[in-house]
Amino acid sequence: MTDSKEDSVHPAPDMKAEEFECEPNKGDLSVTAKDDVSSDDSNGKPEQFNKALRKKNSAWWKDRMKKVKPQYRLHTEKQVLQWSLLALRLGSLADAISGTILTPNYPFLASPGNHPDSFDTTAPFDFTAATYFMPMTAMLASAITSVFIGGWSDKYGRRPFMLVCVGVSIFGCIGKYLARNSFWGFCAANFVNGLFSSTLTVALAYVSDVHPGRAEKDREIGLLVGLNMLGITGGGIIAILMQSTGLFTPLFFGAALNAVAFIFMYIYLVEPDESLHFEETLDKEDKVGPATLDAKVMSNIIVGAVFDNIGSSGLFPLALAPLMFETYYGNFIAASQDPVMSETVYKWITMVLATTVVFGAAMSQPFFARIGPAGSCVFGNLVTAAGISGCILIANETSATRSSFIGYVIFLFAINPFTVLSNLSTGPMLDRLAPHDRRGFVQ
Repeated sequence: MTDSKEDSVHPAPDMKAEEFECEPNKGDLSVTAKDDVSSDDSNGKPEQFNKALRKKNSAWWKDRMKKVKPQYRLHTEKQVLQWSLLALRLGSLADAISGTILTPNYPFLASPGNHPDSFDTTAPFDFTAATYFMPMTAMLASAITSVFIGGWSDKYGRRPFMLVCVGVSIFGCIGKYLARNSFWGFCAANFVNGLFSSTLTVALAYVSDVHPGRAEKDREIGLLVGLNMLGITGGGIIAILMQSTGLFTPLFFGAALNAVAFIFMYIYLVEPDESLHFEETLDKEDKVGPATLDAKVMSNIIVGAVFDNIGSSGLFPLALAPLMFETYYGNFIAASQDPVMSETVYKWITMVLATTVVFGAAMSQPFFARIGPAGSCVFGNLVTAAGISGCILIANETSATRSSFIGYVIFLFAINPFTVLSNLSTGPMLDRLAPHDRRGFVQ
């Protein structure tokens, strides 16, 4: 972002000159009577007088800024919203990383005897059910919270809920580690932590508050969703790098990252309001916004998004585990044979596949501009459906050889960006429907 007019920031409307103890309408560096600069400071030379004046001005300004209330000082800093958005992105990224940091380890945790940290039993679930029940507990809890947290943030503000979610997740990571000896205890801790993992919902509403322009808003929403998906990838890579220390120890990294994000957000994240936003080019619809919420259209989008997520899970992660995991690893281990795919290779494929979100995000803006978010959603789902069908055919109708394995992986990587494209379309569609005072509820 630059310092051009398009990126300028409006100051707080209730800020008064008295807060700075300066005389109104004399500029940022005006000198009051008590900061008088006499001719003695200049030794009678105009150049030296001007230099002394600038020195007095600078000292006066720094002294007054120390006395300004923090909320007003933030509103007067030149790049307050740029820093605030950085804090928002960091909080969303940290939440995504810490919440999914054990993802590549779930198949091994659900295999009793496979690793010293594996659960002794996952009864009454078998391997496949246990592998999906663990992440499902967090996702279900997050979905429950998302229903309410957006509306609450409309009423009580975005900043408090961002801080609460990221702050509680610090202790959520520690709680999951302490519950590592019990499958059901871990799932319970994962559910509780998931209740406070809804930062993306609040962050999307925050973006709508500070970016009135449609193009800039769509770009930032895409960036946030992309960072969320990259966070899932980053967490898994950290788990892989730390695998020699144990399957649960990456949780400490997640807790530490959330702590850093919390501190950064506490310092730099500001509460948006009607006057604190970027100055951007608006069309008539952006300025006014919908007067009321079209519940029917919103219901159609939400139902479509639910089915979109269910269908997308066929490619990521169902095509990975159990399909790829059992076909190229589990079946060989059960037969006491050398597997085509090693444990480490499986983990890396799982994580690197998620990096294709970058290509999906890059595709989204051209697709949105040409066929719109709704058209992009339909197109992405069609390609995903074809991709899932192809994965099933390769895994079940060909021999589990190294060649078929390579073909399977290539197919996964080619299709996943289109799955990401369909996922990214939901946020912009919902934003088009949202009245300005219900953005959090809609997201």
